[in-house]
Amino acid sequence: MKYGLMVVLALAAAGLTALSCDSGGTTGCTDGAVLACTTAGGVAGQQTCVGGAWTACTVTTVCTDGESAQCTTACSTAGVKICSEGAWGACMAMAQEACDGADNDCDQQVDEEMAAVACNCGAAVGTKACVGGAFTPCTAGSPTNPELCDNLDNNCNGQVDEGVTKPCETDCGDGVQTCYYGAWGDCDADEPADEICDGKDNDCNGQTDDGLGELSCGLGECAHTEPACVGGNPGACDPMEGKTAETCDQLDNDCDGEVDEGAADCCEAGQMAECSSNTGECEKGTWTCQPDGTWGPCSGVLPTDELCDGLDNDCVSGVDNGNPEGGAACGTDKGECEKGIETCVGGDLVCQGEKAPKDEVCDGKDNDCNEKIDDGLDEDAYEDNQSCNNGYELPDLQEEAEEPMEFAGTLYTTTAGATDEDWYKIHFTEASDWLPPCGFSLDDVCYALDFELVDAVEQTLCVKIGDCQNPDFEGCADADDFLLIGWPGGWGVNDDQDIYIQIKGAQSCQEYKVTLTPYSVCPNEGLCPWDEGYVPPEG
Repeated sequence: MKYGLMVVLALAAAGLTALSCDSGGTTGCTDGAVLACTTAGGVAGQQTCVGGAWTACTVTTVCTDGESAQCTTACSTAGVKICSEGAWGACMAMAQEACDGADNDCDQQVDEEMAAVACNCGAAVGTKACVGGAFTPCTAGSPTNPELCDNLDNNCNGQVDEGVTKPCETDCGDGVQTCYYGAWGDCDADEPADEICDGKDNDCNGQTDDGLGELSCGLGECAHTEPACVGGNPGACDPMEGKTAETCDQLDNDCDGEVDEGAADCCEAGQMAECSSNTGECEKGTWTCQPDGTWGPCSGVLPTDELCDGLDNDCVSGVDNGNPEGGAACGTDKGECEKGIETCVGGDLVCQGEKAPKDEVCDGKDNDCNEKIDDGLDEDAYEDNQSCNNGYELPDLQEEAEEPMEFAGTLYTTTAGATDEDWYKIHFTEASDWLPPCGFSLDDVCYALDFELVDAVEQTLCVKIGDCQNPDFEGCADADDFLLIGWPGGWGVNDDQDIYIQIKGAQSCQEYKVTLTPYSVCPNEGLCPWDEGYVPPEG
């Protein structure tokens, strides 16, 4: 029997129908016996003995047609198998081929179809090749551009929008958004929560500690509400806040739940009492108690607040007592002015103690307190004497004048930093051409003039003698200095001189004064005191 079994199995493997012999030696099989076989399609199956004969070879049903299941391919990768005719088919690879040096699709090829893969560098299109399990650079460009949120590989590293973020803000504060394939994700700031009393905007609506309600407390005139949260801390409500002494006003002033209890000014209906007085503007009258237990109006004239009207309005303190309606600052403190205090005097409010505006004068100050200095002033009297040939003519200066000549003026400019100048013309005359004081010679007298600029600041005095354009002499002296000019005179010669004086400077409204003193001395050996080699005569 052992030998016969081996023969049957060998035949089954060859796909043939095998017969067995019973103990009687007749051809047939034992009912219910099962024999392995292979169908004409090459699928494993089985035969069953029925009525002493074998059935046709049929596929053994182990799965439902169309069913799929996971499996492992011969390449040790994940795969799937499909049921056909009740049996599982071969395991097929699920993975697509990738550039990694492995047979991902289990087709016994490595990195196939990777010789020219499309790629992008920003908006440019190119190709890349898989070599040794890694891609070569994209032919469209090189990784030099920063990555942007545009679903493009701007930096050409094979990735799209990687690491692209931007700051964002929500009602809960600052956060960060991340780009995913050309679109910005949600802001990762904190999420809103229920508002609590902690000084923070928990519900992220832009308000702190809002919507937390109020606290109510107190009776009568003390009834009030307070915020339930103040500055991040729980609020408090004082039930006695606003409490006052009880008065007859139909109100619960002392906040104890009772009205007008023990109030001294309450009365009984119909009761009468004297009111006011005949002092000052008041007139005595009577009060009558109303049905509600309060006093009605006084039939006389009651005191009022004191007014500045020359009357005793409060009927106690006297006329205009206590500076009524006064006490406020008045006037201005601009320029040279100073504010005063409004004071009730004789029934009128007057500004006492103020330094009031004055007419503007030329002194470098804001006298009229309009915040402008030396404005609106007429220019000085000689403002048409702006040139040497147009100087103001002063009286002649005599050789024998006993007193110095004096004249004054003002430099006036309307623009900061501008300069002004005044010109004067003086005619110096000698006493006589024929009566010189020192004898009869061609050089028998020395004439001199002393010019001095006084009471001036940062100004200059200049002098020209003879002619404006071609003077015989010209010179200048600063303020509080002097200029001495001399010339020889002779008998029978007209020694008169035309003298032109200029005062110039940049200070606005600056007054000045000029003194001009004449001298005459006799020469010594033909020389005047200003000549080189001059020696004063003895005696």
